[in-house]
Amino acid sequence: MKLVIHGKNIKITEAIREYLHRKLKKAVRNFQNITGEINVYISMAQNPRVTAKHSAEVNILANGSVIRAEEISENLYVSINLVADKITRKLRKYKERRQRKITHARSINELIPMGNTIGDLIGQRIPELHS
Repeated sequence: MKLVIHGKNIKITEAIREYLHRKLKKAVRNFQNITGEINVYISMAQNPRVTAKHSAEVNILANGSVIRAEEISENLYVSINLVADKITRKLRKYKERRQRKITHARSINELIPMGNTIGDLIGQRIPELHS
């Protein structure tokens, strides 16, 4: 799991880095085969009128698709918890959708026989041209 952390208006401390790593590792542990690089963006709004100041955004590259989740709250650790839960739900949904497509493609291939279909359509008749 490659984890890249970006911060805006906030200093990324070792405690924040460790907390993010622990939460996201737990969130993607069942989806290791489809996840690639994980980008995390943490920011803090400096406007005093904004009540929910801390935001956490996670982008995961999964087999050519981007799975994204964002949460904003008053506490940075709460934002990280919420975004980890949300990304787990999205990864589960992505994996189930992929599995459905694979099993659906298999069932269609099983329904279509791979024999000589033209011979079956003509049967015992001899094709002839009428003028």
